[in-house]
Amino acid sequence: MRTLIRNFVLSSLLAPVLFILSCFGGGGGDNTSTGDPAPTLSSVSPSTGSTAGGTTITLTGTGILSGATVTVGGSTCTSPSVASATSMTCVTPSGSAGTASIVVTNTDAQTGTLSSSFTYATPPTVSSIYPSKAGTTGGITVTITGTGFSGSTATAGGSTCTSPSVVSATSMTCVLPSHAAGAVDIVVTNSSTVSGTLSSGLTYTTSNVWTATTSTSVPTGRFGHTAVWTGSKVVVWGGTDGTNMLSSGSRYDPTADSWSATSTTSVPTTRYYHSAIWTGSKMVVWGGQDAGGTGYLNSGGQYDPSANSWSATTTTGAPTARRNHTAIFTGSKMIVWGGQQGAGTVYNSGGSYDPSGDSWTALSTTSAPTARTLHTVVWTGAKMIVWGGDDSSSTALSTGGVYDVSGDSWSASSTSSPPTARDYHSAVWTGSKMLIWGGVGGGATGSAYDLSGNSWSAISTTSAPATRYNHSAIWTGTKMLIWGGTNGSSNLNTGGIYDASGNSWSSITTTGAPTAAQGAASVFTDNYLFVWGGDDGSGTGMSTGGVYVP
Repeated sequence: MRTLIRNFVLSSLLAPVLFILSCFGGGGGDNTSTGDPAPTLSSVSPSTGSTAGGTTITLTGTGILSGATVTVGGSTCTSPSVASATSMTCVTPSGSAGTASIVVTNTDAQTGTLSSSFTYATPPTVSSIYPSKAGTTGGITVTITGTGFSGSTATAGGSTCTSPSVVSATSMTCVLPSHAAGAVDIVVTNSSTVSGTLSSGLTYTTSNVWTATTSTSVPTGRFGHTAVWTGSKVVVWGGTDGTNMLSSGSRYDPTADSWSATSTTSVPTTRYYHSAIWTGSKMVVWGGQDAGGTGYLNSGGQYDPSANSWSATTTTGAPTARRNHTAIFTGSKMIVWGGQQGAGTVYNSGGSYDPSGDSWTALSTTSAPTARTLHTVVWTGAKMIVWGGDDSSSTALSTGGVYDVSGDSWSASSTSSPPTARDYHSAVWTGSKMLIWGGVGGGATGSAYDLSGNSWSAISTTSAPATRYNHSAIWTGTKMLIWGGTNGSSNLNTGGIYDASGNSWSSITTTGAPTAAQGAASVFTDNYLFVWGGDDGSGTGMSTGGVYVP
């Protein structure tokens, strides 16, 4: 009886204690709760990252305890850091493209889940940039190649490239920002916010500076020659040294600052005042005046720099022999037009040459501009614009025409407020307008021709370079560079930079500039203006040159 009473009393006394322990997790068992509520997750930022991982994400929610861990798509998020009960960060692991759930686990093993909240996206890759060098002032249009481009933007050295344009999934263009000298990373970011990087892909160099080209193994000095840019080398060919016509040439490597001779096997005959274009794989030279100085040529050659070899162009169906004509490349055909055979014989005819088929087709002369020589042409991407030059009586012209390649047809350019009549001037295409500048009769003036509106507008003369003709002119992608030439009494080694967007001029330094020259061959290469050779003013060919960084 006493035992029953004792057990009853003990049970009565212990019941409240056991009840309390049960409520607060005491008394053993597998309940590991500490009394803290389970964590919750409400958002993640950013919500998209690379499949390669490495994206630092910020999680927002409640009840996040110090020491909490995170998984994304079942894989551990590294470097977890709890800022407060409502926020923490971590670095995503790699994952497969698509959505993934995020789970946060507190030290008490309680979890919170944000389902299908993070998207893994395949990042773009960046394999190259062209040009790979630029002046510190930037402003140069570059082409970036890689894979996976979509709605992409780009940065150079952390600064935004302007005017980004995605050409395809493997190519985009943009305009470089300014930056201090040195190598910088190129980063392409897609619309999904994932990025690809080309480490040290671009080198910024000091702007407005000249560097002389080497005189080691330099070609014979010359003028009346041509030059083309292959993408890695400048090919110089032909011309005269002032006494002898030349059929020799050389390749200049701006990276190595070195010259190597072009083959003379099966080379075209000696000539000067011919034309040359680059097809993407070969240089095509055509026409000009021969070694006797009295004969004219309708022959030419194709030069393959990779094989260092020549092959002749057909003369079947070729235009009449001539010199001082113009030539452009459409992407598939070389178009030659105009030119002369001695004084008084000038042409308004031309031909289309197919390098792959080695064949000629005559251009229409219906509504073609007046016959002329010493004129200029530009290629717009669809049309060829001819302007200025001299007629058969050596009178300068202020007229021109537009040739539609696809329709083999001509239309006149506007004669309302055109530049003054001139020859030996320069012309460049900006992408929307043709800029005419300088020349005999043109002084230090110029004009912009708007093809779409068929209209002219004068460009500023404030701080423009001094009057000149037979000078060099190239388009950088944003600016026109003018250098050298003659004022009629002496050669010049000065120049100017025309900013088309601001309609303003700035000067090119003469420090380290090449010797003053007229008729120097020039190309724009890897963001540099390359000039070489020319007439020293006494009819002697020059073998000096320089590379200018705008």
